Amino acid sequence: MEQEKVEEERRRKEEKELRDKQEKESEAQPEKAEKEDGNARLQDFLNDVDTKPNENSGSKTAPPADPAAASEDDLLSSFLSSVEAPPAHKPAPPAPSAPRWKESAADLGDAAQQIERLATGPNAFWKNLNPFAVLRLPHTAEERDIAGRYRALASLVHPDKCRLGGSPKEPRPVFVPRFVR
Repeated sequence: MEQEKVEEERRRKEEKELRDKQEKESEAQPEKAEKEDGNARLQDFLNDVDTKPNENSGSKTAPPADPAAASEDDLLSSFLSSVEAPPAHKPAPPAPSAPRWKESAADLGDAAQQIERLATGPNAFWKNLNPFAVLRLPHTAEERDIAGRYRALASLVHPDKCRLGGSPKEPRPVFVPRFVR
């Protein structure tokens, strides 16, 4: 082992002397000298890497010293394996049977209830600024659900379509003009 180190040191000295000699000769060509110097440094580095014992040879994961680190490593590896693993099956999108806005019109109730809710409900004070509260949808609703619920509610409470009494000659309730400005 010592003999190998001595030979390595001798070889390095020879390489360094050779580089120094090349540097002196190539002072007229500084660009070439810089390139050769960089190459020589790279070669020295590669030689150093080759001669050092490889600390990572052997198993990829050495057992950690303390059990807490072992459990953290196990948790990390299980997380990474679950992230990298493809899902077992991809859920199929629901088949479009009927437009969602028609389905959502059924749970809105009648026009009188909706107009009363919009005119005197808790959001009426703030002029119904929260569209999710007006449409009674969660904030995570999809765009098509929002559009469908809007169409259903608009057709239900629109002043031209909502007659509440039936006949166009009958007067509308007091709270209907609040929506017509």
